[in-house]
Amino acid sequence: MSRVPFRAIRVSFALIASLALTALAFGPMALASHQGPLVSPTVIVNPTGPASCPSGQTAIRFGEDADDDAPLASGSSFGGVTISHDGTTLSFTASGVLVMSVTVKGGQDANVYNYASLDGVDHDNNLVSPENTGGNIPEISHIDFCVVTVVPEVTPEITPEITPEITPEITPEITPEITPAATGTPAATPEQEGDIEIHKRLCVDVNEETTALGCQPDGSLVGYSIDFEVFAGTDTTVAPIDVITVTLGDNDLGQGNLAAGGFGIRVGGPYALGTYTVCEVPVAYDNGDTVDLLAFPRPAGVNQTAVGDLCIQVELTPGRAVLTFLDERVAVEVTPAPTGTPAMTPTPTPTPADTPTPFVPTPAPTGTPGMTPADTPTPLVPTPAPTGTPPDTAEAASSDGQGSALSGSLFLLLIVGSIAAMWMVMRPMRQVRQRR
Repeated sequence: MSRVPFRAIRVSFALIASLALTALAFGPMALASHQGPLVSPTVIVNPTGPASCPSGQTAIRFGEDADDDAPLASGSSFGGVTISHDGTTLSFTASGVLVMSVTVKGGQDANVYNYASLDGVDHDNNLVSPENTGGNIPEISHIDFCVVTVVPEVTPEITPEITPEITPEITPEITPEITPAATGTPAATPEQEGDIEIHKRLCVDVNEETTALGCQPDGSLVGYSIDFEVFAGTDTTVAPIDVITVTLGDNDLGQGNLAAGGFGIRVGGPYALGTYTVCEVPVAYDNGDTVDLLAFPRPAGVNQTAVGDLCIQVELTPGRAVLTFLDERVAVEVTPAPTGTPAMTPTPTPTPADTPTPFVPTPAPTGTPGMTPADTPTPLVPTPAPTGTPPDTAEAASSDGQGSALSGSLFLLLIVGSIAAMWMVMRPMRQVRQRR
């Protein structure tokens, strides 16, 4: 019976150990392909404050409060954990850490997803808060993570076996190739760079108290683009080092058209770590059409500060910084065309007609029978009196019609009276003649 060489046994042991390390290192990645959630949640009624993590675990809180570790916006990242959500449903990924538990709060209550039975995970999907009394899932208000740092496990027994055999063969071949690459400035590594993610929300109405979750989306400018200038440092009078263009309705994270076209996301970078100032150009444009906007920067976290009315200053760290800007359209005031003042048309004052003053004739004296024709009195013809100036008063104008009617009646009486007087004068004369 042949004996197995001792060296073969050592190589087999090394191979088995290598496979075991590979399984430990890449085992959590297999969790990323599931639909989730991996565990059933436990409901906590009306929790207060951030969730408490067991000893040896680090707490990370995403929210909109000033003392939270990172903003609640989708795509926000902190401490190796990156979140993504549509307002009610959460997904997360972890790099360099394992997530031991997640607390998702919405409304009054919270759901706790505990991964201790899985020894932690680096990914999960479809996490929600408990349903409210109306049977609906409320929007997420806070997310608490408990994480542990991943420490690679190295088996001491493998190093003595592999090093003596590999070093003599590899060193002569690798050294000449590596040495030239070491000259010059070394390339930046992911730990020395960071990205800037712009979240742009167009709201129906914005004031100083409006938050990203309280924004009522305005989808009237879907497809319009807005530019954000990136300045290195704090000086915004120099030329920007980059321009990040966000298009409303376009999501750079591949989550589709959110908020009915009133929300856009664009990622810029990578940039070297340090201080940057990002300023919005408050004009939306599309194929030559422009719309003026009112910008409201909404800094979040301890590494972001609002500068003026258009800018956010951020201290860029490894990973991705999420900057949120709220906007509303500038109201266009329509000035009515001036209307002319109509000219005043004077009302003509009616001029009263000249009313003749009637005169009653004086009857002639009755003659005696002995009178001759020469003694016959001549009948008097009434002479109209001169017409006076009509009064310029409202009473004269109003009584003009009555005066005209009265004058007509008096004139008729005057004619009848004159005829009667002439008949009375002529009758005695005819009697005298007859007697003669």
